[in-house]
Amino acid sequence: MKKILSLSISFLLCLCIITSNVFATSEAQNNVNQDLVPEPRTNVSDVQNDIMPISTNWEENNSISQDYVEDDVYMSSEVITLDQSVNGNVYLFGRDVNVNSSMILGNLIVFGDNVNINADITGSIYIVANKVTITGGADDAYIMAETVNFEENSYISRNARVISENLNLKGSIERDLYSLSEKTNILESQFGGVRGKLYYKDNLNVQGDNKVNETIKISDKTIEFKERTETFFDVLVEVINRMVIAAQIFTAAIVIILLCLFIKPKENIEENRNYLIDLLKGFVYMICIPIIAMILMLTIIGIPLSLIIFLVYVVALFLSIPVASIDVARIILKEKADTKWKLILSAIGIYLVLEIIKVIPVIGGIIRFLFIIYGLKLIISFPFKNGKSKKEQDVKDVIVKTEE
Repeated sequence: MKKILSLSISFLLCLCIITSNVFATSEAQNNVNQDLVPEPRTNVSDVQNDIMPISTNWEENNSISQDYVEDDVYMSSEVITLDQSVNGNVYLFGRDVNVNSSMILGNLIVFGDNVNINADITGSIYIVANKVTITGGADDAYIMAETVNFEENSYISRNARVISENLNLKGSIERDLYSLSEKTNILESQFGGVRGKLYYKDNLNVQGDNKVNETIKISDKTIEFKERTETFFDVLVEVINRMVIAAQIFTAAIVIILLCLFIKPKENIEENRNYLIDLLKGFVYMICIPIIAMILMLTIIGIPLSLIIFLVYVVALFLSIPVASIDVARIILKEKADTKWKLILSAIGIYLVLEIIKVIPVIGGIIRFLFIIYGLKLIISFPFKNGKSKKEQDVKDVIVKTEE
């Protein structure tokens, strides 16, 4: 991780030196020292996306001179010092970054080598650096660095997530701390500590009593950077998912009923039928039909036909499991399918079983896949089967007339 972090920081520093600028959006341009504003240009392309360059000399102008900025701030320089309060998001890219704002009403995003944060931030902080020192506070923190120091009186109002080699905490984390650090040190302090849960990966050192509410050691397979509270949005998503599943089952039941109305319950099933060959044919259809449609789409004249093929293909995939369920029900019932309702209820039962077993890992997916390719084969071969059956019936009629 150290090598990756070092390479990332080196690349970002080179990028900062090459593109060193201080930017503020156009709404704040009246609050900026006019001595730093470049001469107006007649070319409209000089101003894009409402971004106006304030200075192009990072050696002399690496900060904004006003005490308060009523907009987002973008700064790129080797050494950056931000002393102003900002009503907006702040984006800083540099080697040495010092944020001494009394308040930032937005998020703070920093890429650098040595980063010092001494500000009250009403949003979240996102930092990638070599060394990070925090003496202020924010709502949430997302930090990746070699060394991270939360000094005395620093605070995170909600959750902090840290990836580092050394994490030293003297400040307070009001909720949970997720530490993927080689060493996590909760140091002695008057008001510091973790009010919620501390998730740590390797070495944990806690100095003092009542500094951590609960500690949980995690492994790479069990890391969850997720809130454990169920929000209204989570409940809404769950309700929608269940409604979609119910609508899917209802639609499949309607399809099965409609299809069974056109099927003779006691229709003879082909003897010596090779179901493995049927599955292989269905698999070939599944692969080849989209390829054929894509080839047709390459030709101008074949575009309408390819779109029709894609539409039919999607509909066939949707109908594949209900059709396969009907055929499997006919195979199971055989002569017992004396009424259509027996066939309908059996097919719906098979479909419901497939919906239940799909939650089984691997096995459920394989069974559903087999039903899809089997049903696809039945759908595609249906027109040819009807033509063949008609010819066979004509031959039988000729034989009967000949015998008479």
